[in-house]
Amino acid sequence: MDVYKYFPLKADLSEIRVLSLLPGDFESPIIISMSTAALIELGTIAPFPEALSYVWGPFNQRREIIVKGDEDGRLSITTNLAEALKYLRSSTRASLLWVDAICS
Repeated sequence: MDVYKYFPLKADLSEIRVLSLLPGDFESPIIISMSTAALIELGTIAPFPEALSYVWGPFNQRREIIVKGDEDGRLSITTNLAEALKYLRSSTRASLLWVDAICS
């Protein structure tokens, strides 16, 4: 599987990237999907994502997660963020998140 390639955002800064953390049990691989959300629609038409600031941690200790979408790929994130996503993940439903280390 190739390294995930980020899609560009609009130049006018009217949208952000958000991720859906797909359901799974604690030990299963972390799988996400990426999309964009128009800032004007967040909280009115579209649900507002939970925000997680997770840029800290040792950058040399990394894990790969799977990104599903038009072009599947793998993304390298810190071990600390991978652990946080495991604890935030539901076993039955997707969770909408904005994670600075992934969505910026």
